[in-house]
Amino acid sequence: MNNIIKTIIFLVLFIFCIQCGNISHERLIKSSKEFITEDGGHIDEKYGSTQGFEKHFFKVKYIEDTIYAEAMQYVNACGNAIANINIKNDTIILYTFETSKVVCASANYYKFKYWINNPDNKKYIILQSE
Repeated sequence: MNNIIKTIIFLVLFIFCIQCGNISHERLIKSSKEFITEDGGHIDEKYGSTQGFEKHFFKVKYIEDTIYAEAMQYVNACGNAIANINIKNDTIILYTFETSKVVCASANYYKFKYWINNPDNKKYIILQSE
């Protein structure tokens, strides 16, 4: 019985410690990511540039007291990027940060979805980090 309790306490502390380094902005309700494509010349051929590709996927909707945003982000293929936001005055910047220390020479495009608490129903300038 003692071993079971010790194991449960260890697992809870382990999960808590993993989450300690992944502090999200208090207004970010939730986020998700979806793999879209590997980096490559096919993006330039279809969209004219990587900026055109990212712009094509950038969306913002105001739904009651929530802002829903989608942004294409270019992230380390070997890592584990998670979504976050930065709010300053009337601007929200959508960005990702890497939680893994593993780095490789390749990158992928992921569509990140952001649900942001907006209790005052304020209209923000919403930008995607570069």
